[in-house]
Amino acid sequence: MAISSEIFDGELPGLEEALSAALPVLDSQFAEGLLAGATNLIGPFTSYSADPRDFVQQREASPDGWRGLVVNGDAPLALVDVFKGELETPSYGFRGSDAAGAMAAALRIAQRFEDDDRHYTVRWLSLPEIYVTALWLIGPTTLYIPTRLGSSERPTIEPIAEDAFIATVKTLIAEATEMPGPDGDEDSPRSGLSRRG
Repeated sequence: MAISSEIFDGELPGLEEALSAALPVLDSQFAEGLLAGATNLIGPFTSYSADPRDFVQQREASPDGWRGLVVNGDAPLALVDVFKGELETPSYGFRGSDAAGAMAAALRIAQRFEDDDRHYTVRWLSLPEIYVTALWLIGPTTLYIPTRLGSSERPTIEPIAEDAFIATVKTLIAEATEMPGPDGDEDSPRSGLSRRG
């Protein structure tokens, strides 16, 4: 198999109960009508985050948890973020069907690489200061499949080569540091990404 992920190294106690409580709040259409016994977790995949300026310089990020896709049958229901210290019980955060659908689309695209002779590892990447999220495929080449690119609108879900992704991130950094804050204050950019001296 040409696609793998870093293995989640623990149990997920309380996930089912937390998901049952979160689904009606996230998306009322899922409060009823779930297929009994058909809810599954894909992943979780190691989630990484970074300051975008550091990421474009070093092309590295720090692991900060795991992100998985919850599906019912073939329908993406929610994303689950898993946070767990070494000796702690995991805690969970959830995102709704829009985010789940975007991750599902990115994973379907990543599956295209399963027939390839090259090996890729799947990670999740977040650059929150500029509103970028992507499936991050690391292998003989590095590819990104963005699910957010600088706005709340979903981009076309497709793989992007590393150089093109880094160029896009650099553009978003420049835009974020040039935008005045909500009160027109030039020293506090709207995105929360501060200017560096």
